[in-house]
Amino acid sequence: MNTCTPLPITLPPHIIQLKSQRPELFSIDDFIAGIASFSQKPDHTLSTTMSRTLRTAQELVKRGISIIPLEPRGKKPRIRWTDFQSRLATQEELTHWFADGRNNIGIVTGKISGLVVVDFDTNEAIEMAKIKNFPKTALVKTGRGYHAYCRYREGVRNFQKRDDLPGIDLRGDGGFVVAPPSIHASGAVYTWVPNRSIGDLPLADLPGWIYASKPADKAAITDLLKGVSEGGRNNAVTRVAGSVISKGYNLAEAIRFCLTWNTTSCKPPLTEDEVTITVKSIYAAHIRNNGERTAIREPITWNEPPSPLPDGLPPVKALDPANIPVPLQGWLVDIADRMQIPPDFSAAAAVVALGSIIGRGCGIQPKRHDDWLVVPNIWGAVVGRPSLMKTPAISEAQRHLVRLEAEARETYQDAARSFEIQSEIIKITRNTIMEEIKKAVKAKSNDAIEAARQKLAALESQVPKRRRYQTQDGTTEKIGELLNENPNGLLVNRDELIGWFRSLDKNGREGDRSFYLEAWNGNRPFTYDRIGRGTLDIPALCVSVFGAITPGPLSDYVYQANRGGMGDDGLLQRFQVFVWPDAPSAWKNVDRFPDTKEKDRAREIFKRLARGIPGIDTKEEGSIPSLHFSPGGQEVFDKWRLALETRLRGDHGLHPAMESHLAKYRKLMPSLALIFHLVAVADGEMQGPVSEVSAVLAVRWCEYLESHAMRIYGAATPPGMDAAREIVKHIKRGAIKDGAKIREIWRPQWSRLTTSDQVKAGLDVLCQYDWLAVEKSCTSEHGGRPSEIIRINPLIKAG
Repeated sequence: MNTCTPLPITLPPHIIQLKSQRPELFSIDDFIAGIASFSQKPDHTLSTTMSRTLRTAQELVKRGISIIPLEPRGKKPRIRWTDFQSRLATQEELTHWFADGRNNIGIVTGKISGLVVVDFDTNEAIEMAKIKNFPKTALVKTGRGYHAYCRYREGVRNFQKRDDLPGIDLRGDGGFVVAPPSIHASGAVYTWVPNRSIGDLPLADLPGWIYASKPADKAAITDLLKGVSEGGRNNAVTRVAGSVISKGYNLAEAIRFCLTWNTTSCKPPLTEDEVTITVKSIYAAHIRNNGERTAIREPITWNEPPSPLPDGLPPVKALDPANIPVPLQGWLVDIADRMQIPPDFSAAAAVVALGSIIGRGCGIQPKRHDDWLVVPNIWGAVVGRPSLMKTPAISEAQRHLVRLEAEARETYQDAARSFEIQSEIIKITRNTIMEEIKKAVKAKSNDAIEAARQKLAALESQVPKRRRYQTQDGTTEKIGELLNENPNGLLVNRDELIGWFRSLDKNGREGDRSFYLEAWNGNRPFTYDRIGRGTLDIPALCVSVFGAITPGPLSDYVYQANRGGMGDDGLLQRFQVFVWPDAPSAWKNVDRFPDTKEKDRAREIFKRLARGIPGIDTKEEGSIPSLHFSPGGQEVFDKWRLALETRLRGDHGLHPAMESHLAKYRKLMPSLALIFHLVAVADGEMQGPVSEVSAVLAVRWCEYLESHAMRIYGAATPPGMDAAREIVKHIKRGAIKDGAKIREIWRPQWSRLTTSDQVKAGLDVLCQYDWLAVEKSCTSEHGGRPSEIIRINPLIKAG
């Protein structure tokens, strides 16, 4: 009689250690307890799926279960999974694998997890389980059948497609299974059967007839499969025939075996002709495939209508001109109106440029008493199609910065020429003094020697240093040298930001990434040690970055970063003034002179901030001058910070990348408030601490920028999404029909479907969203390679 009473078993060492450390968590019988509630029902929203998948994986590992990542909607491991037969995944590995919610979860069976899993893959197998009184245990509903989780028994190994157990597979030592809440290739979600989850029943012991070390005689199948219902006879004989032929039976042996099985197992039996014809067709398919194991085509299960493809971009807030600081408002709005573009491009470029000029010249201490200091060297970028005039808008907004750079270059050149002349004079004078010293030494005149020494010391002159505000392309070592001469900071200005991203992704550039990641804070020293260049100490590492990028490369980069690629280190999240405005729908010809008054007003603000912050005194040598909020501004910041921290610590359902982005708003809000305040100071409007008006304006900018960040991270689509949309377009107009071959899709050379790789990438996406399935079909009577054809989900509504 089958029982669920636990048997004494030898636990793996890592589970014994876990039990001793955290006994309150340990129980093989309920290792899924606590996760069934959020793995029962599928939720196709991105953030919830990611949260559920990652939390499920973490909970399993916490309970001593070995976890591996499987390909999306598939069963293929994405790592060298055999390594995890002897160890558990770390939290870092789990986050890397499952943070984006796309990978399926795999459970490694056997001794490492204390589990064996029986896979009942057909209706006949399920019927046999009932006949053989398979014990009640934890069940998972798969695409076509069930997984039954049982207690591990020493020496139980994998088997697949045993002749005596058709439709039943076993996963023990050396195996793995797909676990909830993974998604089957058909679109079905692996779920715990209601009221039969592992939290409801203890794990049963594996029945002896499943794990017998030697398969029973092939003829014993008649004892294991009795009473096949009339409606399932044809499917049953097809599966039995496919199984024995794949094991090496020739045609005559396969026919004889299936006839015997039909007579004893099917009620009523099929006719001999029906069985013979079925076996011959299966055998012919096997031969056409050159002896390869034949995949018996089964009906595709469409469990639900297809999920809609992401269409369009998430909405964003438009930049209200009223939220631009008043001293800059007329200038920036005039630029946008004359170019007929959104004001976002010029405003973002101007704000980042102003932050780079201020740099370490003035910081802000957001708290009343704490010494937390924020340096306003913010990073930013603009996103738009090539036709949206991003570069002219940025150039116009940074014109004053470029002018400051040109004036500093002219000043340096004049000083360098004067220094060159002065150096020659000093050289001649030094030679004269040295002659005086020689004479004084010979005369042993100490007074004359001291007088000459003082003259020599007075000849020292300071080498002129060039003030720098920006650089377009420089090595990190050279930027470090520039920062030594310009401790307030520097702007790295890149017209094509994707090139900068890709350059940092290259092997060997890890040190450069580290340099920029640390330079974002603006208040840390940095030291280079190079054999050829020696040691370079940078007392103040303060860099701002700004650039432009087009939507396609950005979406690909964000997608790879979100999946744990090279960009998944917080570099992207540091671009906080990142705007992607909607393209204007209307256009009118505007041909007028620039608003000279407002342009000159903005230029004076840039110049005054470059000369130094008026009314700000350094507390001590080498420290950064700083301001606090005014009482009203402090109240605004405290309320905003409370809302942010509460949101980050709650069950917000945010994408991890978006959560990381918002966490860095702790620096963004006070930085913007300081920049807006100092703009007003340089314009002569006010003095003193950072005003309430500037704080409120900074909060509005944070709300505005968050909507753009949502668009940036939400637009990260897998490769092939554009091709998938094109395929759907042609399906809807009837150009692609059910049963079409893949080559029939790319041969017409439709847009975005000009190569087989593009078509396959698009089909992969559509399979993930349950629009269609791709299957192999051998249609040639003379053998050859099987064709790949598509099967369109019949639940797609016409039109």
